[in-house]
Order: sequence, then C-alpha cells, then structure tokens
Amino acid sequence: MNGLAPSGRRAALAAAVAAAMFSCAPAAWGQGVADLWRAAQQADAQIRAARFELEATELAIPIARAQLLPQIAIAAGDTKINGSRDITDAASGASSSSLDYFSRSRSLSLRMALYNKEASARVDVGEAQVDAAGAIFKVRRKDLALRLGRAYFRLLFALDGVSLAQSAVETFEESVTSAASRLRGGEGTRTEVSEAEARLDRAGAEVIDARDRVDVARRALQMIVGLDTALVQRPPSPTRVLAIDPAGLDEWLARVDNSNPEILARQLQAEVARREVTRARAGHYPRVDMIAALSRSANDSVSTLNTTTSQSSLGLQLNIPLYSGGLVDASTRQALLLVRRSEQDLEAERNTQRVEVRTQFLAVANGGARIEAFEKAVRSAEVALEGTRFGLRAGLRTNLDVLNAQRQVFEARRDLSEAAYNYWLARLQLKAVAGESLDDTIDEIDRALRVPMERRPQVATIDAWPAN
Repeated sequence: MNGLAPSGRRAALAAAVAAAMFSCAPAAWGQGVADLWRAAQQADAQIRAARFELEATELAIPIARAQLLPQIAIAAGDTKINGSRDITDAASGASSSSLDYFSRSRSLSLRMALYNKEASARVDVGEAQVDAAGAIFKVRRKDLALRLGRAYFRLLFALDGVSLAQSAVETFEESVTSAASRLRGGEGTRTEVSEAEARLDRAGAEVIDARDRVDVARRALQMIVGLDTALVQRPPSPTRVLAIDPAGLDEWLARVDNSNPEILARQLQAEVARREVTRARAGHYPRVDMIAALSRSANDSVSTLNTTTSQSSLGLQLNIPLYSGGLVDASTRQALLLVRRSEQDLEAERNTQRVEVRTQFLAVANGGARIEAFEKAVRSAEVALEGTRFGLRAGLRTNLDVLNAQRQVFEARRDLSEAAYNYWLARLQLKAVAGESLDDTIDEIDRALRVPMERRPQVATIDAWPAN
C-alpha cells in the first residue's frame, strides 16, 4: 500500500471503509428487525395488556345495548306457614284453629324498553369508546415498534462497540510491540512504551465495558421479543440511506394531521366526551316500557287457603322524571367541561406531534449527509494515521502522535456507527409518527439492512425544505 500514490491510497481507503467498520457481519444474517417485530407483538407484556384492554372495552357496546333488549325473569317461591287462627263469632263465640300449609308462587315476567333515550345514548357512547380504544391500541403498537427499534439499534451499536474495542486492543498491542522494538533499537524511550501500554490497558477496559453493554442490550431486547437474542448480529448495510418519500416536510405534516395515532385517539376521545353530553341530557327524557307477566300462585294468604290463582298481564309503563336533585343538570355541565378539556388535549397533541414529525424529518433528511460526513471522517482519520506512522518512521512524529491518531480513527468509526443507527431509528420514528404502516416500515428497514450496499441514492437537502 506504501507504493500507491496519495490519490490511489485515498480511493482504496474509501472502498475499504464499510468493510473495516462492519467486517464481522455474517454471510447468513440471523434475526432481523422484522423477525423481532413479529415476535414482539405476541410476547411483549405491554402490548398483550393493551390487547386485553381493547377486548374489554369492546364489551361496552353489548353492555349498553342490554338496556334496550328484553329483560326476562322467572321467580319462584315456596313458603311454609305455621301459626294459628282465632275467630270470634257473635253466635258461636270464639274459636281457634292451627295453620300449617305451603304458599307457592311462580311467575314469568318480561320488560322491554320501547323508548329510552338515555339507554340509546349509552350505546352511542359505547360505540365511540370502542373506536377510541382501537385508536389507543394503535398508539400502543406504535410505542412497541419504537421501543423495539430503540432496543434493537442500541444492541447493534453495542455490538459495534465491542468490535471497535477489540480492534483497538489489537492496534495498541502492535503499538506496544513497535515501541518496545524501537526502544531496543535505541530509537524510542521508555515513556513511549508506557504510553502505548496505558492505551492498551484502557482499550482492554473498554472491551469489558462494551461486552457488558451488549449483555444489557440483549436482555432489554429479549424482554420485548420473548426470544433468545443471541442470533441478532450486525447487519451488512447499516450505512445505507434511502430516499425520503415524500421529500417535502409539508406532506409529512399533512400526514400527521390525518393519520397520526395519538391525534386520532384524541379526536375519538373528544367524540366520546361529546356523546357523554347527550347521554347526560337524556336524564330529562321520559321512559316507556312494555311489561308482560304470567303468574300462578296457591294459598296466597289465609283468606285464599286451598285456592290457586293464574294470571296473565300485558301493559305499558310510563316513567317521567320530574326532579332528581339537580343530578342531570350537574352531570351535563360536567360533561360539557370534559368536552372542552378533550378539545384542548387534542390541540396540544396535534402541536406535539407536528414538532415530533419535524424533528424526525430533519433527522432523516440530515442523516444521509451525517453518515457521508462521518465516512469521510473515517477515511481522513485513516489517512492521517498512515501519515503519522510515516512521520514516525522518518523521525518527524512521536509515538504519542501515532497513538492519538489511532484513537481518532476509532472515535470516527464509532461516530459513524452511531450516526447510521440513529438514522434508521429516526426513519422508523418519522413513519410511525406520520401513521404509516408499521409492518411495511419495519419490513423496509429490514430489507435495506440485509441487502449488501451497491450505491447510495440521492437524498433530500435543506434547499428542498419549506420555509416554514
């Protein structure tokens, strides 16, 4: 490589940057983020709890509708009567007799609401609650996707940290050997050897810390997906950049207003509050029920001993509320205040999500430029290291200069790794905030990371962004 011209050496280094950063990626890549996403939807405790909450809320409709459906009841009673009966007659005088008999009754009754505005309003409220619960479940899925993304990319960054730390150990071992050789040849000093050994010891400690971070990251990811994450490996193409579609911020802001899960949930919660106002006002309305009954009784009382009575009845019952202590008026005012609160919550949520989509759009749009800049930084640091080593051999640089140049190479590679994973996380967050399909988004990221890179597409620049 020393025989290459400077331009040829720089081109060779540029071609080798990706291989130098991610050379440990296996040919047969293990668990990808799409595999983990499918597992997380079944294993994560928070999403399971959200699913049970959704199913429980869906029962609000049949619970409310039950008040409008027929209410049928059967009643039966057997009563043992013991006592005495005293009769005073003017002709025969007083007489007494003991009582010992059973009183039996059987009845079948039916009540059905013909007009019940409050019950109908409760059904409307239940339907709105189910819609809101469905939107909240989408929010929980979005939260799961973001938690998974953070845990996944944190693990990948930790794996890169181990690789970089191990590479630093190997490099500083060579520096120690070189410094010791220079000392034996009379060109170096013991200070140079000590400096190289100190860097080596520090790199060894960083390997231990990096492995600990990998273990913690694996366990955090495992809690979400419920799988052994030992098969999660570093992907072949973490520095790939995809074009933003659409490329303008205004389109993303429009998508947030129309499709953001949190905003949709707030809108539906506001609708629930508005329907609660109608339900509260319905307390002033009359209620009309149809009542039907069949009954049969024997020995109802002492005067009907040895008598069996059978009856059937059908009628209407009207119930008009006149005064309930101010309950209806107070409940209505309370419901109206809750509507206002929900509207303010919606406006606050809309503002929050618009800021979030702007933040993630800028992170994605700048992500490609950041990755490219850090790739150049890696190349420049490697060229500087090569020049520093040449200067050391020529007597123009010290061993400390070489050690510092080596440290800059490792820091540049670490920054490149962090920028790459931050870009993918920002892309996931951008599409999740905009209400894009989580399944499609995660599949897209998974495919991009799996396929080896060929060339980078053109990405949006700040000149294409709107002025607002």
